[in-house]
Amino acid sequence: MERITSDWTVVERDFEQIPKTVWKSSEIILEIMRNSKAALRYADAELLDDAGFLLQACQLRGYTSPDSLHWLKTVADCQLCLCYAMKQNDKETADRIMVHSKQLIAKANHMDIVTLVVFALFCDALTPWREHLLTLLKDLSKPALSHGFCSRAVADLDLVRALLPQKLCPAPAAFGDRLLPLLPDSLRAENFALGVLLTHEDRLTPKEFDRCLDVCCERRDRVPTTEARTLLIACLSRSYEVDRLTKLLTWASQEDYKSFVPFILGKDISVFFLANMASEHRAAIFQELLDFWGGPEKIVAIIREDHKKIQSLLRWAICQGDAAICASKNVRETLSHVVDGELYETGDAQVGQTLFSLCFAGTNLPTNIVETIPVEWLKELMDLRGSEPFLSSTLLLRMEQCEDSTFKDKFPEVWCPVWGTLQEEDCFRAVGLVARWCKLVGLDRDAAAFAIKVLRCLPLNVLSGPSLDIIYSPELPVQAGIIYVTQLLQQNRKEDREELKKIVDRSNRRFEEVGHAAAQAMSVAEEANRRANQAEMTAQQAQSEARSASRTASYAEHTARNAEHTARNAERLAAVN
Repeated sequence: MERITSDWTVVERDFEQIPKTVWKSSEIILEIMRNSKAALRYADAELLDDAGFLLQACQLRGYTSPDSLHWLKTVADCQLCLCYAMKQNDKETADRIMVHSKQLIAKANHMDIVTLVVFALFCDALTPWREHLLTLLKDLSKPALSHGFCSRAVADLDLVRALLPQKLCPAPAAFGDRLLPLLPDSLRAENFALGVLLTHEDRLTPKEFDRCLDVCCERRDRVPTTEARTLLIACLSRSYEVDRLTKLLTWASQEDYKSFVPFILGKDISVFFLANMASEHRAAIFQELLDFWGGPEKIVAIIREDHKKIQSLLRWAICQGDAAICASKNVRETLSHVVDGELYETGDAQVGQTLFSLCFAGTNLPTNIVETIPVEWLKELMDLRGSEPFLSSTLLLRMEQCEDSTFKDKFPEVWCPVWGTLQEEDCFRAVGLVARWCKLVGLDRDAAAFAIKVLRCLPLNVLSGPSLDIIYSPELPVQAGIIYVTQLLQQNRKEDREELKKIVDRSNRRFEEVGHAAAQAMSVAEEANRRANQAEMTAQQAQSEARSASRTASYAEHTARNAEHTARNAERLAAVN
């Protein structure tokens, strides 16, 4: 208080450093007002409900009696007098103040207009002025309108629509500085929008709801779980696309994943919404989802029936290699259940195949399972990144382990083009499998065509030494040798092309080096030529200066002779006289 009494301008200089409790003191605010009428804007809004403060503040501004309103010069004067009239229950004076304020509002700061309107709308005595007050908010700027966001305003839908217009028109510049204090219980835009959605959800137009939802979702801090779920239900009832509701789904699930799962399963949406959520939330919710559904048997049934379109989510997880889903212990346990139960001839076989791909993508395969799964499942890994080494070696092993009767039928179904990257030892084994199959089925036209197709995809050119003999096995089509020679020639041509490319690259680099050296030599020659020209010019200039000096010397000599001749003549004349 002493600091303000001695120098009230400290308020403007150090406003941010002064504790907010200071502005609740009527004594301090009144002291500042004695030096500056603009000090009212620093006051806490609670003071506008203090009759004693209101009377003294009005008197400081020129108030003498309720009958005279000539002292009202600004909207701040109107606000103070209006608040005092309301405390006195003087409806007549309040009405006269509103009439008088019309001409002052035209010159007021836009934020003050909003503050005055929001305050006046909650005065019962001013109900007849309601339509006029709402009209005052038209064409104001977005920052100015945001000063009306407060808890009381949320309850008034007409006021909400005025503060959140569908179209913001360019507003004229605000006049003067803000004179009024901020409204009590003010809210940030996202909290105001949330309050509007929760209060008026069923009365908002689609555009109004959409705009409030956009504002609400701009927030950085999360909406409390209960409110988020209420809002989510409202959005789903309005047929919002789930992709737009990712943030709401995240808010609705946080801190309580266990209750979120039955909540969301009760809604008519696909579980694919998990694909758009952050990994940590996706993992937690997916785990709770499987736990909620029950043991492996029920999970298999859920996947088989594509309940809540879970197959789309699983296919997405496989393609993305998403650890949040693929590394789930429930998925691994369910796969073991399918394999251990040998559910290969039922509708569960496709489920098992999907689970196997999931576990492979998440490096989550049960121990030794590749030795017992149906060979056909391996083929499903072909489209997965990084599966080639595992797939090629595992298929070789499984085919080699097959009984002849099984191998004869299975080999054409599971043969895989990834064998094209095999090294020599594995390539030898693959050719041996082709020879074994040819021996079992006989080399009719179709069998030979298939065997040739496989051999063409194998890297026969990596074979050498003793391993090369298998190419000429009597069980294989005679074209095997031709394929080997062709690949070898192609390899040689490739090697020749690579060698030629190296030679060309070396030549190009040499040409670049020579060109660079020539350019440097040319630059040096040009510099030498420039210096020679400069030296020649210097010599010519020196020669010119020498000739000039010689002429000057000759002239001086001639002048000296003339002077000498004149002196002798002068001497002769002197002798004669």
